[in-house]
Amino acid sequence: MSNKAKTYKTKTKFKPKNKITKKVEINNIYPLRTLLTGLGVFLIISVIFGFISLSSNKALPLLLGVPIATLLLFYIFHELSKGSIVLAIVCGEMGGLIGVLAGSALGSMFSAYLASQIPALSQWAQEQLIPSLVALIIADTLFAAIMAGVFYGPKSIGFFAKVAVIASIPFGLLLCIPDISWIPFDQNILFMVTSYGTTTGLAVGLFKLQSVKK
Repeated sequence: MSNKAKTYKTKTKFKPKNKITKKVEINNIYPLRTLLTGLGVFLIISVIFGFISLSSNKALPLLLGVPIATLLLFYIFHELSKGSIVLAIVCGEMGGLIGVLAGSALGSMFSAYLASQIPALSQWAQEQLIPSLVALIIADTLFAAIMAGVFYGPKSIGFFAKVAVIASIPFGLLLCIPDISWIPFDQNILFMVTSYGTTTGLAVGLFKLQSVKK
């Protein structure tokens, strides 16, 4: 593909009369830009709510950080309309919570199943590696799929899910590392929330790039 930028008209499920359609330049580095945008937005928001959580609920970055970061991210991507603001907040909240709960439960179940089938599996793999990887893959895939359905339509869900499966692996590995002394709040929630923005941001960039190539 030529390095010459193409344009992608952003759209949402809701199309109010006063919505302004903006054109976004799309080129081969666009997915990197959206990945870094997602990572930056969700990291900053999760750090802010992480410090606030020191004097309240430690899950605050997940409960409040995810919907706020979702709203901000899709505002930056020019995908919000007046009709989709509330939907973005609600789906961001639901996607974050459902992803964590489903990922944690299925990660533990899958780890227990593998341990029963492979007795030689190490305790570290049983208790940390496998549950963490499975949990993040499922959580990020569900979150990205929900965002795809809301902002880009049902046909984009499979594409977003595939990208999220691959992009979530590094964050799953981060969940296995020992506690970092200079992070005063729950680092696992920090990594988890940041992974939502990173995987979804990359999926958005790749999806739009694919769209202009067709």
